[in-house]
Amino acid sequence: CERFLKNKNFEKNYTYRLRANHRLNVEFYSETEVYENKNDAEQILKNLSKIHKCTSVDKKNSKKAASLLFSIDTLIMEGNKKFGYTGQEILDTAQSLYEKKLTSYPRTDSTYINEENFLKIKNFLPNLAQQILSFTFSFSIPNPKSVNDKKLTGSHDAIVPTGERNDVDKLSEKELNIFKLVIARCCQSFSEAAEY
Repeated sequence: CERFLKNKNFEKNYTYRLRANHRLNVEFYSETEVYENKNDAEQILKNLSKIHKCTSVDKKNSKKAASLLFSIDTLIMEGNKKFGYTGQEILDTAQSLYEKKLTSYPRTDSTYINEENFLKIKNFLPNLAQQILSFTFSFSIPNPKSVNDKKLTGSHDAIVPTGERNDVDKLSEKELNIFKLVIARCCQSFSEAAEY
């Protein structure tokens, strides 16, 4: 009851922070602590000079493992994030690409492929990436984590290109965008961890 009344009587409340844009070989932003009221933030801003300096830089290296291949769920999330397509639009587009024999079966919840499919993909992915993404790709790791027969779920592998290129130039903008996503995810998945 108390929580219900709290939510019912909730009033919007704003907090403030100052954000500075820096250009030191690369562009980056820094932010201050959070201020509860606008006057405090404005007072700090007035007291600052127009020129600000970076007084220290912390550097650290980190690695991010390659993403797994697309299942229909992860393809929908990525297509929505990148292009704003609805789940139904992405599902219909993935189905269309499958019917045109450009990608594997889309209604899968697996993010893995088997060794046999990986060997097939190795034969055409570099050329496909060059043709469709204008990107030079080469396989840099022998055993990507997305290639694992034991982790396959259901009767279908992850969503991957088939190597077919017929009528790629006749694809709609939506089809081409989703096709490019699938190819790019393969390149990403079959690469070394990203280093930052």
